[in-house]
Amino acid sequence: MNDEKNIDFREQTFREILMGWWQSLEMDTGGRAELRRAKSPDEVYVTRPFQAGLIRSLRDSGYKINGAIMDRLATSAGLMAHLRSGDNESGQSIPEAMAAQGPGNRARVSGLRFRRLMSIGDRERNELFLALLRLIRLLKRVNVLELAEAAYWWNDRIRKTWAVEYYSRARDEK
Repeated sequence: MNDEKNIDFREQTFREILMGWWQSLEMDTGGRAELRRAKSPDEVYVTRPFQAGLIRSLRDSGYKINGAIMDRLATSAGLMAHLRSGDNESGQSIPEAMAAQGPGNRARVSGLRFRRLMSIGDRERNELFLALLRLIRLLKRVNVLELAEAAYWWNDRIRKTWAVEYYSRARDEK
């Protein structure tokens, strides 16, 4: 019988490991810097903080970790490293933050930029990584767990949910 657990963002233990790892980057400034220098999920994949930190913690806790899972986790971990504890916004969803009023009474993220993000396919990890990184830099504060989960799964369900939330609040964006 296989006792390995699957990655589940709704599961409390997984969330605690992921958030604990992210919070540990506050003290591991060298590790955070190493992750922040990564320009793609592949570069995150080979870093010490990712392999010896997050992946080891998940394996030690009984999670099933294979190559495909590590690819997805590398995307999430690399993005999370660009956020500090003060940047964790739990009050609104990422699409709500994108649609929030910015300069000139327009959405903080334009309709064009939003559509470009939505056009990124499930397997285009490098492009997704760069687009979400630009988004983080633009918004400055996002819900870390929501970001990690969206980057991990990035599929039609995520894109549809984000589209509904964004366009219900940014009605003037085309």
